[in-house]
Order: sequence, then C-alpha cells, then structure tokens
Amino acid sequence: MRQMAEHRVLRIARGTVLGGAKLGAFTAVFCGVQHGLAVKHGCHDTYNVVVAGGVTGAAFGLTVPGSLWSRLRFGAIGSVLGTAVCFPLGLAYTTLQSQLQQQQQQQEESQQVSLEANEGDKGGIGAVIKRLENSASVR
Repeated sequence: MRQMAEHRVLRIARGTVLGGAKLGAFTAVFCGVQHGLAVKHGCHDTYNVVVAGGVTGAAFGLTVPGSLWSRLRFGAIGSVLGTAVCFPLGLAYTTLQSQLQQQQQQQEESQQVSLEANEGDKGGIGAVIKRLENSASVR
C-alpha cells in the first residue's frame, strides 16, 4: 500500500514538473517569435501574434510521439489551431494598445495645458503662496 502511494506521488510530481517545463517552453517559443517579428518589422501588430501562434502550434505538433507522417499531420493541425486561436487575441492586443496610446496622449495634452496655465506663476512656489493667501483670507 505504501509503495503504491509513493509511486502515485512520484508520478504526480513528475507530471507537474514536465507540464510546467512544457508550458515554459510553449511560452518561450511564442514570445520569442512574437518579439522577434516585432523587432524585424519595427512594430507590434496582430500579424506578429498570429504568426507566433501558428509557429508555436506547429512546433508543438511536431513533438507528438509517433511516425514522421503523424508528426507532420499534427504539426499542420497545430499550426492551423494556433493561428485560429491567436487571431482574436492579436486583434484584442492591438485594440488595447491603441486605446492605451490614445489615453496617454490625452493625459500628456492635459498636463501640457495645465503647465501652460500655470506658466504665469513663478514656478510651483508662486502657486503655493497664492493658495495659502486664499485660504488665509477665507478664514
């Protein structure tokens, strides 16, 4: 009974370690291809994510045990599935990136407008003095 329990624990531990290693390799291939394409093309866009998904799916399809023909078949299936899954993810990524850039531009514009409005003061000290004078006159 004890040996069965030990064997089960060891099998679970081995599966956990191997699963984590596979997930890490999957992530490394995907991120490496995506950022490599971004560096090559000079921009992050939907196509980088889609190509990275296809390449990653194909690479992991080729790691399935079996004959050469079955590996090539699973590589093709992995490529199609990786591309299909990553297309909406790539669209979401680029949409969120563009919204973030718009928000940053709006914040920069509002900061510049507030700086221009306070430009008549003598730096930040003049504004502090005026606020203190206003609060003293209210009391």
